[in-house]
Amino acid sequence: PRANHHPRHSSPPHNHGLIQEIEEILGIDTPSTTTGTTTSTTERGEISPVEANLSSKEQNLFQRLVLAEAKSEGKTGMALVARSVMNRAGLIQKGIVSPGTFNARDGSVTSVIMGSNQYQPVRDGSINKNYSKEQLKLAAEAIALAQDVSKLRSVLKAEGKGRNDIKNLVASTGFRTGYAFDDPSQNVNVTKYKNHYFNTAGNKNRSV
Repeated sequence: PRANHHPRHSSPPHNHGLIQEIEEILGIDTPSTTTGTTTSTTERGEISPVEANLSSKEQNLFQRLVLAEAKSEGKTGMALVARSVMNRAGLIQKGIVSPGTFNARDGSVTSVIMGSNQYQPVRDGSINKNYSKEQLKLAAEAIALAQDVSKLRSVLKAEGKGRNDIKNLVASTGFRTGYAFDDPSQNVNVTKYKNHYFNTAGNKNRSV
């Protein structure tokens, strides 16, 4: 993920809200044009999150990343950051994409986090700050929430997120903050959560 500024988005037609509401009730999955979200449906099937193995030795590094990146956005914000990292790792672990994708040497969570020029907290050193036991505990809870995709979906729904936004957020592979550099190659299914814009660039996992 790279930091960049706000993505472009087109203005929706006047009756879009009613149409989207009807489509969600009927379970129709169509491209969204709501503010802060763009979607792509060029492949068959619905884009999906990917489970990833996480070793106990990786937990502390992972907790520090989600805290450095999103501690101001609460447990859900940190969980979404964690989910995107696990989706990257899972895509490589399951052979859906090859090692080297996302600049990761292999499919470990550590390799994904330490991929060259991928995460701002690694570049600026904020991942190495001294975090309290309470903060690390909250980060561990956020990671556990990210691992429970069904529960994460329910939390996002309770926060008022729509079906398409939830689908894209749990399947994300990257993110950027609102003030950061805009890399057009990452503008796939861009979906906003607080100050982060998540995307699904590189996620080739589809459920039919």
